[in-house]
Amino acid sequence: MAGLSDFAEAYVLDDILTNAPFWIGLHTADAADDNSGAECVGTSYVRMPVTLTRSGNVLSNSVEVVFPEATTAWGIISHGAVYDAVSSGNQWMNGTALYSKDTSPGDTVLFPIGTLTFTLD
Repeated sequence: MAGLSDFAEAYVLDDILTNAPFWIGLHTADAADDNSGAECVGTSYVRMPVTLTRSGNVLSNSVEVVFPEATTAWGIISHGAVYDAVSSGNQWMNGTALYSKDTSPGDTVLFPIGTLTFTLD
């Protein structure tokens, strides 16, 4: 099989990924499909909820995502992943950040509306 049909892609995007609660996790290495990449750590780090909407075959955040202020260094954020739980849980998607961010105490990581994008192709 070559891949999902357009109908199947739309179904997955609309009926599953835009209707379930998801959280964004920040990573200091490739999250990888098997979730083996290093997720950020730090006393104030926590995955943040994200609301996804679809346009074509692209999902994006429809609400600004703001992480708590870092109270310790979280490392250099270079990747991210979408999870179905605030901790542990299953990884649904992952990707590389457009730019890396070295987080220090006092930093805040945020994603304005539409800046987190995921494509199903």
